[in-house]
Amino acid sequence: MINPLNNIPDNLDTSNPHSHPSLSKTRQVSTIPKDANNTQWVFPSEAQFFTALVRKGKPVPDADIPAMLAIHNELNEQVWREIKDTWEHDSKQIFLARFRGRPNEWSPLAWLYFWRYGVRPYDRHDWIIACDDRGKSDDQTVFRRYVIDYYANGHGDFSCVIRPALDSFEAVKMRIRKYFFTRTPG
Repeated sequence: MINPLNNIPDNLDTSNPHSHPSLSKTRQVSTIPKDANNTQWVFPSEAQFFTALVRKGKPVPDADIPAMLAIHNELNEQVWREIKDTWEHDSKQIFLARFRGRPNEWSPLAWLYFWRYGVRPYDRHDWIIACDDRGKSDDQTVFRRYVIDYYANGHGDFSCVIRPALDSFEAVKMRIRKYFFTRTPG
């Protein structure tokens, strides 16, 4: 069965005939809330991560999985911090409602980076963030989509480009405010 919150099979550990018993099935709890009750998202286990890579046609040696999973988890924590601290800092209530990996779909910005710098993203996620409507009195929950392009910069260095998807007037205003009015001189 596919989990609608993350589009990942629930039985990921057992669905892969190539899974290795040496990989841990222990999962780490993230700091990223998944609902208004502050229930946290749980990162995949080593076995789940390996299975996902095989499913995507990107198998790697078992010995590399622990380090790759640690990088995966830290990058996603960094994405959360940037969304929370940079883009949604005015929101009182915020959580990651759902996400979708889109590794084979490049964003327009990823195409621009590739054309300009020859840099390819290795993954893309779309995160749906639920938050209050920036302190307005009606306490309405709004959902905003964020696009995250993940890059390997060589020598074990990774980065992400995180921004609101341009699918609402509010997202356009957020980007204009960030890029034109909050830059520090330098």
